[in-house]
Amino acid sequence: MLYGKLKDHESGQRIATSLKRLRDALHAHFHEAEIEEDDPDHADHGGLGTHDVCRMATWNLREFAPYNKFGERLDDAYYFIAEILSHFDLVALQEVRGDMGAMRKLCKLLGPTWSHIATDVTEGSPGNGERIVFLFNRSKVWFRDIAGELTLPSGKKIQDPFGLRIQSEDRLTLQYVDPVDLLIPDNAGLKTKGGDQVLKSRTRIRLPKGGVLDLPDETDLVVPSGTKVEVLADGRRRIGRDRIFTVDGREALEFPTSVTGEGLLQFARTPYLASFQCGWLKMMLCSVHIYYGDEAEQSEGMERRTEEIRKLTESIAARAKKENDSDVDNFFFVLGDFNIVGKNHATMDALLSNDFVIPEGIQTIPAGTNVKRDRYYDQIAYWNGTSFRNRPGNVTSVEVRRAGIFDFFKHVYRMDDDDPGGADEAAYTPLMNAKLQEARDAGRSSAGSWRYSDWRTYQMSDHLPMWVELKVDYTDEFLDELTGE
Repeated sequence: MLYGKLKDHESGQRIATSLKRLRDALHAHFHEAEIEEDDPDHADHGGLGTHDVCRMATWNLREFAPYNKFGERLDDAYYFIAEILSHFDLVALQEVRGDMGAMRKLCKLLGPTWSHIATDVTEGSPGNGERIVFLFNRSKVWFRDIAGELTLPSGKKIQDPFGLRIQSEDRLTLQYVDPVDLLIPDNAGLKTKGGDQVLKSRTRIRLPKGGVLDLPDETDLVVPSGTKVEVLADGRRRIGRDRIFTVDGREALEFPTSVTGEGLLQFARTPYLASFQCGWLKMMLCSVHIYYGDEAEQSEGMERRTEEIRKLTESIAARAKKENDSDVDNFFFVLGDFNIVGKNHATMDALLSNDFVIPEGIQTIPAGTNVKRDRYYDQIAYWNGTSFRNRPGNVTSVEVRRAGIFDFFKHVYRMDDDDPGGADEAAYTPLMNAKLQEARDAGRSSAGSWRYSDWRTYQMSDHLPMWVELKVDYTDEFLDELTGE
């Protein structure tokens, strides 16, 4: 960490005071001698020094950019985030936005030994303008020059639970011979706007049968070979009778390029694969931010969320079994924001499919990874299937020594409800109000609330960092193998 500029910073004393408290807490969290035995956010399996392990983490940094919906991040937040990250060797970051200014500022604070690699922004509404970033300390970890975004091949794509959706640049007209009532579902939310009742959000309405869609110009019907053809008296040829056609799955409507449709999908936010090495251990990491959608059970959004996780583990497991030249001796990990609801939920079952396992130290943490501690969104898992790497002579393995979650809001940006005697809320509230007003005046804020509890999550995050310590020194095992001991 580079602290030099704090000396001349107008808020240097405030930031330094909080940094001291945060550093003490991080030291207590990561050094087993000072960890309370009943600490629920830490599992100690003991035994190795910091040079013998790789401390790997995943952290969703909420809307990480110079500006977000609540305005500008304070310098306080950059120092606190950098301080936390400096205690890891390798970190997968999610929700980094297209503007990399915040990322560059963060890396500058971390110092010259830190590097990062990032995806491009995933385009489209589900992509949310996000990147995935791997951040690593080159004094401990090195990038093995293999990286790429994970896409699904044609036969393995995600089935859109919403069905086939068609949209057009031109107007598509749906007509009924007789008038019909398009009734809003009972559970649809309404609000008052300009004296009218309007829908709060996009709503699905089941259409009655009998509608006629006025197809746009240049729409073709593509029919399969073997279709019976009728030759007319004037030499023209036709198929079908009475101007009624049934598309049965072999035939298909082919629209002009102004019309698009979705039915088979890629990931909403493209997962990122990269290969790293720390000590003896070679790792192929896949960082993800899985589709969120709808929290309601049995909803299409939850179905897509679960299916994305399942397709991810299926794809990574298939690659791990093959072990291409770039993958040989790598151990495959998936980590990131999976939007997993709970330990016994279908989303967790999907993550644990295809021979993926979650380290025991993470499984035994009773509370969730979000700030409210009621969701298990963030996870780290590794593939434990059978492959070529299990051959004799390969001494490395996945051995998790410790794991944990660090709750930074116990130490910075504290609320009155959490710590009435030493909270930060009173000091930060005027700064929050000023930054929010500044953002609104500039047209950069869409915040509907000015609550400190919300604002602080846009300074730090609404997710907590999750970490594991992996054994990386296998010298003794290698020498024992050579000597036959």
